[in-house]
Amino acid sequence: MRLKKAQRLLAEAQAALQKASDDLAAAREAETAVTKAEAAAKAAEDEAIAAEDAARAAEDEAIAAEDAARAAEAEAVEAENEAKASEAQAIAAEDAARELEAPFKAADEELQHAQSELSAQEDAYNNEKARLEQASEEGGLVSRNRAKNELKQLLSEDPLPLRRAQITTEAARKKAEKVRAPFKAATENAVAVREEATAKREAAQAARQAAEERRAEATKSREAAEASRQEAEARRAEASASREAAEARRAEAAAAREQADQAVQAAEDAFKSAEDYLEEAKNTVARR
Repeated sequence: MRLKKAQRLLAEAQAALQKASDDLAAAREAETAVTKAEAAAKAAEDEAIAAEDAARAAEDEAIAAEDAARAAEAEAVEAENEAKASEAQAIAAEDAARELEAPFKAADEELQHAQSELSAQEDAYNNEKARLEQASEEGGLVSRNRAKNELKQLLSEDPLPLRRAQITTEAARKKAEKVRAPFKAATENAVAVREEATAKREAAQAARQAAEERRAEATKSREAAEASRQEAEARRAEASASREAAEARRAEAAAAREQADQAVQAAEDAFKSAEDYLEEAKNTVARR
């Protein structure tokens, strides 16, 4: 009876040992798999961290570029405002110079007009004289005599007042030009200064517009870099969560493997005890 019990105990111990061995093999295989998964998760996390660091660096660079663009834009705006102020001063100076020159300019132009009128009268006199002289020598007798009478009447007119008026007007015009000259020069100088100021203002305006465009592009780049950094942060957080989950699974697998190790050890001890018990039972039967 004791022998059968020993044999039964040994068979049960052997089955338990086999099961424990199978469980241990499965636990070791599972631990190996989750360890590989953990390593892959760590590698993915490292890659995500590197990508996040790169995205942060790109964002910092974009922020610096935007700050520089904003500073350049501010300088361009200030330069444009200064150019506008200079142009306004130049315009005011030009207006003042024109106002000072205005009466002298008007007088000069009036004398020029009067001189032109006198010259026109003299030209008309000379042209009429030439016409009558030619007509007195050509054509029929009646027309020649009529032309001679008209020529005689024309020549009887005193040309001295016209010539005196021309001389007087010419002298007055030269005097007016001389008086006007410094005011005219001042106006011309003011015009040149104003034109230069306008050119500088236009250049400053163009520079400001270009600076605005560069700042807008820098802002757009910074916003894109910020979005990329946020996306990289999300991927890194996800990768970290995956790595932590893999670590937890690996720890669970290690605990299961250790438990399986202990179960195998216990099964081996039980099997050894069953073998000893069977050997003792056999010896007892043999002594009988």
